[in-house]
Amino acid sequence: MADPPISTSSAPAVSILMPFLDPGPYIGDAIASVQAQTFADWELLLIDDGTRDGSLALAQESAETDPRISVLPALSSGPLGPAAARNRALSAARGPLVAFLDADDLYEPGMIARHVELMARFRQAAMVYGPTYWWHPDDPASDRIESMGTLTGRLHEAPSLLISVLLLCESPVPCTCAVTIRSDILRKAGGFDETFRLYEDQTAWAHIMLDYPVYIDDANAARYRQHSKSVSARASAAGDYYMHERHPARFRFLEYVDSLAREHPHEARIRWASRKARWRMQHQGRAWYRAWRRLRRAGLKLAGRPGGSFHRPPSPAKG
Repeated sequence: MADPPISTSSAPAVSILMPFLDPGPYIGDAIASVQAQTFADWELLLIDDGTRDGSLALAQESAETDPRISVLPALSSGPLGPAAARNRALSAARGPLVAFLDADDLYEPGMIARHVELMARFRQAAMVYGPTYWWHPDDPASDRIESMGTLTGRLHEAPSLLISVLLLCESPVPCTCAVTIRSDILRKAGGFDETFRLYEDQTAWAHIMLDYPVYIDDANAARYRQHSKSVSARASAAGDYYMHERHPARFRFLEYVDSLAREHPHEARIRWASRKARWRMQHQGRAWYRAWRRLRRAGLKLAGRPGGSFHRPPSPAKG
């Protein structure tokens, strides 16, 4: 089936890519958070990845009432995965910038305006991202906001973030919903690797961070909804993914980065960091390693160089 025609009027400033696969009513909230943006010059591409829960009707209704929204129909009877869905939308995107939002997450109202302004100010940056609110709607006491430590508010030359963030995890890895990238650069990098079902977002970040400057903002950009049916939650339940423990998907991603670094001017630095990351993964579950990590964090804090972590959101003001 051919994709529906997209308006040939002037291109929007930002194309927002939202794949969806059985998100239920969450997709309505996600779309509403885009429509609530203080910056209005955007297009939203909703990519059906074989959804069967009725969310397609919600997506189509939104497209009928808002000309900035388009729905790209499913290309197969089953899901192709988020990487393939995002790549398909990337090929249709008209904006010079692309941002991403999964159908169960939310943008904060100023997210797009903030990232557009930063991309205009730091023209050498290929990508901008910021901290994300890890949102537990059913357990607010567990809510956390990522802290990027001393990395925020500045431009980082390649490949420093590939090493410190993606490989050594010294600061939170960018959540998809908190990232904006220049469209032409992401296309040149090949988009998202469709052979990955986990870490597919990081395959794209790795290409960008390997060769281009990246800006890290200090403003919370989005809410990452935590629930039992999310991709990461299902992967954890299946034993394929553990955020703070060793798992096969992480080792495969490290091999992927090694292949990217081959014959790169910084290959030696990247391979050293990759070996260090493997060593850490092999020992993460051991008590001595956890104790060493606590001591290291305390030492960095005393030295005025706190690493990235999480902090509690501020308590709502009492009326």
